[in-house]
This record gives sequence, structure tokens and C-alpha cells, in this order.
Amino acid sequence: MAGIALLLLVATLYIFGAQESIEEEPKSTDTVMEKGVDLMENISFTGGDPDKGEKWVLNAKKVRVSDDQTVYSGIDFGFKLERRDGTHIELQGDKANYDGNTGEIFLQGGLKGQTSKGYRIVTDHLVYKGENGYLVTDAPVKIFGPFLSVSGQGLYFNPEEEILRVLSEVTTLIDRKWVTL
Repeated sequence: MAGIALLLLVATLYIFGAQESIEEEPKSTDTVMEKGVDLMENISFTGGDPDKGEKWVLNAKKVRVSDDQTVYSGIDFGFKLERRDGTHIELQGDKANYDGNTGEIFLQGGLKGQTSKGYRIVTDHLVYKGENGYLVTDAPVKIFGPFLSVSGQGLYFNPEEEILRVLSEVTTLIDRKWVTL
């Protein structure tokens, strides 16, 4: 009787131990998003408005997906917003969140960017308003260009209308070589 009880105990421990090891296996990062994977690697999202001649690409090294698969959170990202005429802005940073419901992309964490016209932008965070096609922040921002540098608080950048505004506390330095009297 004791032998049978011991055999049942060993079999039970083996079965439960095997189930635990199956459950602990990591999920494959190659599985398609639609299957509910919460962690993927080297993911690229694209979007934009063809009528406006605008395209964006968001790349991230690792991405987590919300349970309802509408919010994608990535780390170590690159973001590029490009217009039909070839002008563009590229940004890199630590974290990005793409909200599939609103089309907004939240970029944050030591953002550094460059435009096709040679301007560099540094800030802590930006939001790409997908529906309207512009970038905005309330954080401190610095812009360096071929003949000037601008710093201040907040930014509005609309590439379609070619509007760039630093919203407050603006300081501008102009390179003397470009000033003619």
C-alpha cells in the first residue's frame, strides 16, 4: 500500500512539474500580433495620409501590445515622417506608444531628431497627431540649424503647412555670417 501511495505521489509531482515547465516557456516573438502576443521584437508600423502626401514609419526594437490590441508600446525607437516632396523629419528616442484608436504616437525619452533641411531637434517628448499630421510638445526644445539655433518651451510643427513654432520662452541665436546689413 505504501508503495502505491509513493508511486502516485511521484506521478502527481511529475505531471504538475511538467505543466509548470510548459507554462514557463517564453512566448515566441515571431508570432503574429493578432494572436495576442504581448512582446515582439524589431517591429515596424507604417501609416499616414496619401491624400496629403504624407507617410510615417515607426520602428522599435521591442514592442508590447495591450490586451485589446489597440495600443503598442515600444522601446528604442526610430520615427520618420515624410512628405511627397521628399522633405522629412527623423526622430530617435527611448519609448514610443502608438494608439491605434486615435492615430496618435507618443514619442519620449531623450528625443533627438533631424530634418531633411539640416535642422536638428532635441526635446524630452513629442506627440504626433496622426489625424492632423503635426508634431507637438509642451517640453523644453532646442533646434539647431545651418544659420541659427532656437530654444524655448513647447513646439508645434506642421510639415504640410511648413509651420514650425517654438511656443514660449524663445531664445534665438543667428550666425553672424548670415546677417547682412
